[in-house]
Amino acid sequence: MHIISVINLKGGVGKTTIALNLAATLAEQGHRVVLIDADPQRSATQWAQQGPRAGGPGPLPMAVHPLQ
Repeated sequence: MHIISVINLKGGVGKTTIALNLAATLAEQGHRVVLIDADPQRSATQWAQQGPRAGGPGPLPMAVHPLQ
């Protein structure tokens, strides 16, 4: 098992965007992926709940879970 963390103290630097795109790319390549949304704003979780991907045929290819 590998763990990849996208971390930066500054807001607005693209952490959520990078994490979602990296997770989706790895999942589409056949890797088992779970994205844990540890951000208090829960942006990744909200994006995942919005339905189909902008450029794709269906929902995100991996699970997204908020850290509670």
